[in-house]
Amino acid sequence: MSPLYFDFAASTPLAPEVADVMEPWLRGLCGNPHSDHLNGLAAANAVELAKDQISSLLSCGPEDIIFTSGATEANNLAVKGVLLSNNIPGRHLIVSAIEHKCVLEAARHLEDSGFDLTIIPPASDGQIRISDVSTAMRDDTVLVSVMAVNNETGVIQPFRELAKLCEARGVLFHTDAAQAVGRLKIDFADLPNTLLSVSGHKLYGPQGIGALIAPREIQQRMTPLFHGGGQQGGIRSGTVPTALCVGLGRATLLAKELQNEDQAHLNHIRSKFLNLLRERGCAPEVNADTETVPGIMSLRFSEIDAAELVLTIQKKVSISMGSACNAGSIEPSYVLRAMGLPTSHVNESVRISFGRTTAEEDIVQGVGVLVAGIRRIRERAESTAAISGHRFKLPLSTGENLQ
Repeated sequence: MSPLYFDFAASTPLAPEVADVMEPWLRGLCGNPHSDHLNGLAAANAVELAKDQISSLLSCGPEDIIFTSGATEANNLAVKGVLLSNNIPGRHLIVSAIEHKCVLEAARHLEDSGFDLTIIPPASDGQIRISDVSTAMRDDTVLVSVMAVNNETGVIQPFRELAKLCEARGVLFHTDAAQAVGRLKIDFADLPNTLLSVSGHKLYGPQGIGALIAPREIQQRMTPLFHGGGQQGGIRSGTVPTALCVGLGRATLLAKELQNEDQAHLNHIRSKFLNLLRERGCAPEVNADTETVPGIMSLRFSEIDAAELVLTIQKKVSISMGSACNAGSIEPSYVLRAMGLPTSHVNESVRISFGRTTAEEDIVQGVGVLVAGIRRIRERAESTAAISGHRFKLPLSTGENLQ
């Protein structure tokens, strides 16, 4: 029996509707969308339909969409493509300390290459303050990159306001919207001078596909990361994967159709989950004290080592520590450290995230597993403490033997 899945922020299951539209392109239909024959034209039409579907959800133009291998590539293309461009003057980059590792590492790579980097910490509630970004801006600031929704805490960042601030200061703005698309209403037309990253497998689409949304006038000034046949206006060479594009398009259309339903479901599931934990005497502390999307929570269980909890329940429930940024690693959250949480609290924190397919019975069963795991860890700790105290108890008199 597979474990209950409470890690939707790491990856979502492929929606059946998405698999259905991809299946013909995986099994029978064949054609390079950049070829001139009829098979190529059919593939190109399928890709254009996917662009229309993405445009419908995000209110962007089809020409604004650059398909990538995922949000990691989209984020790298945005950050490096702008800073490395000879057509965009300036050498200063601003990012938040709570960005996904791919943004932070891309920014640090640029710093090592001679660019100036400012990293803005969040306030204690997990949100980046607009005033801090404004203060950090300089005459040579090229780009500000702040995510729309944090992938560990679920905190909604002021990305709309930051886009307008950057426009007023003549600076480009980038937002990693991997956790926001499908969870929040995003109108790209209201985000001036903005580049926006999308990930397919965060919204019930396939892994291996994403997109960077950027106005054509910005695309034409950027430096590409890949060089080759000049596909996608030369900004991202390489054959566009038809099946994956079709899947991403259908996933975004489905997100638009189910957005209100998904929101109501996740609000209900979150409340039920927290209420059941309270009823069972295991109420957690919620690390982010501000507006969040309902599907992502960073929770702290007092005096419970998070790594031990993840491993104790892993055969029955899948949860995580921090994000899934680091392949094969279990480590405390750098996001929570940036928020100023003490190390002891960071080490007690886990990320739990729900999704469209999380059922009420999953919540009931999952809470039971969590509570049993927490009690098991506490019992082990008490037993260890008792044994240690017994072994090392000091004699009350010289005549008493050591136990």
